[in-house]
Amino acid sequence: MAVKLEYALNSQSTLTHVTEAESGLACNCTCPNCHARLIAKNKSTNKVSPHFQHYQSPECAYAVETSLHLLAKHIIEKNRQLRLPSYKERFTVKDKKYRGWGPLFDEEKEFLLSELVSIEKVEVEKYLDDIRPDLIVWVRNEPILIEVYVSHKIDQEKLIKIKNKKIAAIEIDLHKTNRQIDGNLLSDIFQSTAQSQWIYHPAIESTREVIQDEINGLALEEQERRDKEFSLIEIKRWRKQHKQQYLDKAKKWISSKNSFELKAIEDKYNYSIFKRVNENWVIGCPVMRSPQITKCLFCEYNPRFDSQSKKRFLKVSGNDLD
Repeated sequence: MAVKLEYALNSQSTLTHVTEAESGLACNCTCPNCHARLIAKNKSTNKVSPHFQHYQSPECAYAVETSLHLLAKHIIEKNRQLRLPSYKERFTVKDKKYRGWGPLFDEEKEFLLSELVSIEKVEVEKYLDDIRPDLIVWVRNEPILIEVYVSHKIDQEKLIKIKNKKIAAIEIDLHKTNRQIDGNLLSDIFQSTAQSQWIYHPAIESTREVIQDEINGLALEEQERRDKEFSLIEIKRWRKQHKQQYLDKAKKWISSKNSFELKAIEDKYNYSIFKRVNENWVIGCPVMRSPQITKCLFCEYNPRFDSQSKKRFLKVSGNDLD
């Protein structure tokens, strides 16, 4: 269903609603976009809602959009206020080394706070060098471009020009709003930030560089902390693995001997075949004393435990010695 034109320019070039104009050609109104003559269809006997229609010319494709721009200008000039939106951005630094541990940094940073500002001047669809924004409002002697998104978002070429000129710009999104919109509803939209967002602000770019440097430093500190934590985990894992290898080798060696052979060896060399295991530390194993040692000849060639552990070892698995 086509959106009907409800606002037009009267004989004084002032934006007027169809319900405030005389019926028919007596309205003496023109199209806000193409300036063609309009007919006001606002009689109570009409079956359709009041609207303007082009007289002896095709309907203008951008009439409704331009009328919204003019209505926006009228409201801003009348209220002399506009609520600027805040700007937040989420920064995430992924951990490529330990992916299962989550990102090194994941936090939302606020660049600009929302504020209600006073408008000094408003201009509609006026060129600013080679840029033609929908509105230009002046705040604290600085221009802010306003793009009213009705049917087309701002294109990349226009955005690049705005960035090159370092001019702040806001987009107000009306494309999901019913275009048969009145001044009160549009005024409420301008007084809130629910449908507006910054598309560029010089302060955002400069602040982003400072925040990014800060985040890089925090991410580096977190990476160093994780490296230390992972190193401790690896040492514990390796020690546990080393002890298990020690126990497996001891079990294999003991199972190859009978009790008489074990007793004979103990009597001959005057030491216990079994050496003590205490709190996950193999006593006598140099690896357990220094994690820098990566090979243990003691455990490789001399798997021995104390005599108390010997009885348990022959009955249950080596894991029970922990």
